[in-house]
Amino acid sequence: MALGFYDFSNGRGQRSSTFQFERREGSSLRPLGLLHPIWGGNLNHSPGRSIMRTLSFEVGETESAEVNFVSERLYVSMLINDEVHPLGRFLYADATQQDFADEETGSVRSLTSCQLSDYMAIVDTQLETSFTCVLEPARDAIVRLLDGLDVEVLIEDSPQLISNSWMAGTSRKAVLEAIAELGGYLAPWFDNNGVMQVKQQFDPAFGVADFDFDQQQSVFEDSVTRSDSTIYAPNRIVVVSNGGNTYGGSSSEKNPVDPIDPGPMMAFCDVPSTAPHSVMNLGFVRPEIVEIQATSVAQCQAVADLMCLTQTVVEDIELSTALDPRHDGWNTVDFQEKRWLETGWSMQLAAGGEMRHSLQRSYPPSPEVLSGVVDQVLAGGA
Repeated sequence: MALGFYDFSNGRGQRSSTFQFERREGSSLRPLGLLHPIWGGNLNHSPGRSIMRTLSFEVGETESAEVNFVSERLYVSMLINDEVHPLGRFLYADATQQDFADEETGSVRSLTSCQLSDYMAIVDTQLETSFTCVLEPARDAIVRLLDGLDVEVLIEDSPQLISNSWMAGTSRKAVLEAIAELGGYLAPWFDNNGVMQVKQQFDPAFGVADFDFDQQQSVFEDSVTRSDSTIYAPNRIVVVSNGGNTYGGSSSEKNPVDPIDPGPMMAFCDVPSTAPHSVMNLGFVRPEIVEIQATSVAQCQAVADLMCLTQTVVEDIELSTALDPRHDGWNTVDFQEKRWLETGWSMQLAAGGEMRHSLQRSYPPSPEVLSGVVDQVLAGGA
């Protein structure tokens, strides 16, 4: 990724930027003018939250009276050298008015504290009827689940089939997340352009990183904090099907199934041997057993691989940089000559603000076999 404006080496740290909050009518998306929050605002993007991207700020009483907090939408962008960089599209989730005394005039004035959610709030509604999948491709199931919602979606293909059922009243977002996990997808999110991204898992250790913090030299040196959970993190994920057909299932090149004695429908994934808590380095297996309703051994393997990527990491870093609107979801980062997966970030929406990043270590792959099926699981290793 070209540095250009984001190259902070050799003292290239001066730049001019501001933020734009554009009001839009709810149904027609007709522009309604600009909003001017007091003291900017705070934007957070975190896969660990029920709504991944949220926004908060305060507005004065004059503008507050003009805003329809029920139906309006807000498009947020960062303006850099006359270039517009979108940061998301939002709905109001809460607006709380607080009165205070103006010391200069002695009159009572008010501020409205606003909390906004990205378009996942549209998805996070209850199912009106039950939702059932019978050997349905994961991508097709997601398309059908979101049909009729006012959201734009980009979904990658998945080889996995879904067989499950959810009752009326279940959160559509919960169903989406369940199908995504079974389909081998990362947690879906709405990107900077307001489009839902449903992407297959990937190994962040491969390829060129989206951001090279070492080259950019944008990290504030005194902002880095580290955490390590080596003592208790699992080094093997074992996924077992609890569905009606818990034996046999379809085979794949990676997971052959014996047609005579298929055995239990299960698979496992080990963390790379380069990880400090790997089976090789620790000397024993520290497993975590997960039950899912799978349709094949290959699906068990996909879930095991996904959880191995997202839930077995023991090294985490948080650090601050200058504001950079190019960050989105699940970006890869090089920092201190190591590869990291960005799991979240937050921004102060004000000129001169800082951006906080949450990174988890991505261990390079090892030559050993790191995944397999039931015989290897029961034997305690590959």
